[in-house]
Order: sequence, then C-alpha cells, then structure tokens
Amino acid sequence: MKKVLIMLTAAFAIFTLDAKVFVRRALVCGEAENFRVTVKRAEDFNCRPVEGGKVKVECDGKTLKFILDMIDSDIFNEAEKDQGNLSSSGDSVTILLKSEKDTWLWEFIVSPNGKRSCFLHPGAGRMFYPELKEKPGFSVKNAITQGNWHCEVTIPQDLFKAKGLSLNAKDQWKVMIVRRNYSRFLPEKETSCYPQHPGIASNPDYFADLIIK
Repeated sequence: MKKVLIMLTAAFAIFTLDAKVFVRRALVCGEAENFRVTVKRAEDFNCRPVEGGKVKVECDGKTLKFILDMIDSDIFNEAEKDQGNLSSSGDSVTILLKSEKDTWLWEFIVSPNGKRSCFLHPGAGRMFYPELKEKPGFSVKNAITQGNWHCEVTIPQDLFKAKGLSLNAKDQWKVMIVRRNYSRFLPEKETSCYPQHPGIASNPDYFADLIIK
C-alpha cells in the first residue's frame, strides 16, 4: 500500500509541475521580462538564476530587436566562426521563433565575442545543424562591462518573407529565449530562459506568445 501511495504522490507532483510550466506566458513588445532557471525540480519553478538577466523586444514592423541585459561574472566564448554551435563554446543566448501558421522554426544563437548563427529548421521534430557557409542574416551588437553582458539582436522581416510570414500580430508568433552561462565562479553551468521550461526548450508548447504591437 505504501509503495502505491508513493507512486501516486510522485505522479501527482510531476502532473502539478507540468501544469505550472504549461501556463502560456507572453513577451509584449516594449516590456522587459526576467529570466528564470530551467525547471529540474518542483522547487525550481519561478526561481531566478544566480546571475540574472532581462529581455525586452522591440518591433517596428520591419525588424525584431531583442535587448538582453545579463549579469555575468566570467564573460567568454571561444567560438572562432559564425554558423556553428556557439552554445558549446561558452556563454551564449539562443532565440527560437515560430509562427502559429506553420511548422518552420528559426534558431538564432549569439555569443559575447560577436559570433552568430542562424538555422531554419523544418519543425521542432526535425532539427539538425548542417555546415552553413552563408551569412547568418541578422545583426548583433555587444557591450561588455565589468560583470555585465548587454546584447542587442536585430532580426529583419526578410528572413521570414521567404516562408510567407510577416512580423505582425496576425501571424501569431511564439518565442523561447535560452541563456547558457559558463562561469568559473559558479558550481556548474547555469541555464536560464524566458519563458521557463522543463529542459525541452525547442518544444513550441513551452514558448511564450510574442505580442507584436
């Protein structure tokens, strides 16, 4: 009886955690949102990372600009070229964008040493990383100060036009932003995000609505 009770309690805890995570958040143009740690345990829900950060997005109808301010005690990335897996080379931020109208999933990765990558995936269930020689197609502006990484990522609408999509509310965009923070002052790599997710950042069910005004 005790064994059955323990199993039921564990199942209920997982269900409760999933229910919390599945609450759809919204990133509204012009408003800043805080990063939260990736959920590994129930107590992680809504917790801020040790080295926090904020994200704000601006839209003028032609571009999306993501403005990120992040506390960072040890800023580095050893990537030597664009269009690679920057997340494995040091500090990075990944922006995932998807319209409700189709399965296409855009992935933008930036690093504090100015490297950038852009991948267009057929869908969340078909993500792969071929060697790409073309330019990433978006711009990054970094400002590094003592203990802080400020990053501005500007994405032009032209990247989406080829798939028949536009930067407007009608296309119902969704977004996930993931920060990977390596630091010699932390006990382990710290992963934080907006919105919060349980370690499955590429699943659109966990994305926030992007409210374009």
